[in-house]
This record gives sequence, C-alpha cells and structure tokens, in this order.
Amino acid sequence: MYCLIEFKEKDGGGLAVVSDTWLTPRKKQVYWPPYKDNGQFRKALTKGEEVNSETWKLYDIHRTFYECDDYAKACIKLKKAQVTSDIQSDENEEVIQKRRRIPRKLSYSDSEEEDSCKLPRPPPIKLGKTSTPALVNLLSSTSPEVTPSSSYIASSQASTDTSRDTTLDRAAYETLLKYVLKVKEQNQQILSLLQKKSTDVPVSMVPSDLPINFPLNLEEDLRSLENYLNNKENLNVLILYFSQKGASNELITTVNRTLKHLISNALASQYSYFGKRQKRAFHELKLNELVIGSVKLSCPACSDKTIEDAIKVWLKHAPYRLKLTPM
Repeated sequence: MYCLIEFKEKDGGGLAVVSDTWLTPRKKQVYWPPYKDNGQFRKALTKGEEVNSETWKLYDIHRTFYECDDYAKACIKLKKAQVTSDIQSDENEEVIQKRRRIPRKLSYSDSEEEDSCKLPRPPPIKLGKTSTPALVNLLSSTSPEVTPSSSYIASSQASTDTSRDTTLDRAAYETLLKYVLKVKEQNQQILSLLQKKSTDVPVSMVPSDLPINFPLNLEEDLRSLENYLNNKENLNVLILYFSQKGASNELITTVNRTLKHLISNALASQYSYFGKRQKRAFHELKLNELVIGSVKLSCPACSDKTIEDAIKVWLKHAPYRLKLTPM
C-alpha cells in the first residue's frame, strides 16, 4: 500500500509517496530511507523495503492525502498535488474522514507488546534547513541528496539532468565554434596573402634585393637574413616563395624540403629548437617564422605544434646527415 503524505513545516514541508509499512502505528510519523538518489529510493519504495530504525530517519507527518495499492496511480496523485490541493474525489474524502473518526483497532497477543507500544518516543531529530529543503527549493536545486521534500517526483529529476546536459553541450559547442572561427580567420588571411602576392611577385624567383644565397652555410649569412626578414614585406614574399618550393602532400616531407632549401646541414647542426645541449635556439629566429608560414600555406589545416615537432626532428638529425654527406 502506498500513501501520499505531506511533511510538517519544521521538516521542510513538501509531498512524497511512501510505503504504508514505513509509517508508525499511529501514522503520525514516517521513517525515511538513507538513499542518495531517486533510483535507490524508488526501488526501496516499490519493493516495500523493511524499516531499519538505526539508519532510517524519523519525520513528522502533517497529513495524509491519499492511499492506494497502485504505485503509478500514487505518483499521478503526487503530480496533481503539486499544482492543486484537490486531489481526491468526494468519495475518497468521505473515506478519509471516516478513517479519522474511527480509530484503528490494534490487537496484541500479550501485554508485553502492548507496553512496548506505549514507550515514549525518542526526541525528534533537529535538521538544518539544507537537509530537508522545501519542494519549491528542490526544483531549483542541483544537489543529488534525497530528503523527504526531495522524494521521487516523476519528471523533476529528469528535467534537471536534461538541463545539465544541455548546459554542457552548449559549452562544448561554444568552445568548438571559437576554434572553427579562428581557423577560418587564419585561412582567410592566408588566402588574402596568396591573392595579393601572386600578382606582385613571381613565385619561381627570389627577391632581387636578397643579400644572401640559399641554402645558408655561414652564421654571417643567417644574421644577414634575419635583418632582411625584420621587414614584414620581405618575410611575406619569402613565405610565398618557399611555400611553392617545399609543397608536398605530407607535412613532414613539406617541412624537410623547406628546411633543406633554407639551411645547410652544417649550419643546422649548431641549432636545436629550444637551444638545448649548448646549441643555439632555432625558435627565436625569424627563419623559424619563415618555415612555419611557408608550411601553413601548403598545409592550412596543420597546426603550429605539429610543424614545430617536425622542425625539431629535422634539426636533431642534421649532424647525422652531415656525416653522410661526401666531402
């Protein structure tokens, strides 16, 4: 048998469907299971789990609205009670009134059981406001703890979970959108650069004012190139030129070809990407910007990180390639 009850205001108020076996003999109080989610609570309710007075809390009942042996019907009455107090027909009201007038007859097999029924109850448990919030507060709360006022209410928990999922999906969508817009903007800049430079500079020729020859062999040549690349216009022209020289369908091949045209193994052996092992730092050079810019023109979808990793490997193997080069 299931009962639709209302808790007293001191316990937070609110409505709940409970098993009649959880009520005290006089139906003035109800034992509440210590479960923290609605699934466990519903399972205990539908199976009529026995009361454990050591772990179950005791709460006062303000009134009992409805009793039936159908759990689904009790839940329907619970929903109706949330929006209106008129949840019973005239017939049901009459039955409840009769039950209130006629005390329940209890029979006991011996006087010892009768005496045990008359024992004084323990003092009521004092609960904080946060342990049994009112039903109105429950609907806006995200706490998973189950209390009398947060008893199983069909659709309320589902709507909360749906709201959480929607919030997470929206955050993920916004993050993804930011990345897409950033990539789109970069691609647009690259296309604009290509369209502008394709009409200004023949890609098959290096600028006539270039002070050095490729590939670079000496540190002095590298310093001259660095000064030349400090001019943004010069840097963009060479990016366009080497994007054609090193173009390939594979990222690593594109990086290797570009570096091979730019710098000799002898000079590259003096560098590591971050300057470790007593070598100079390649990533501090304008030449590094030239390589990354050229590769990104050939492979717009490639990230800076993947290009940098390929440069690291090429620089690391420069001493070995130098040894294999015939004198």
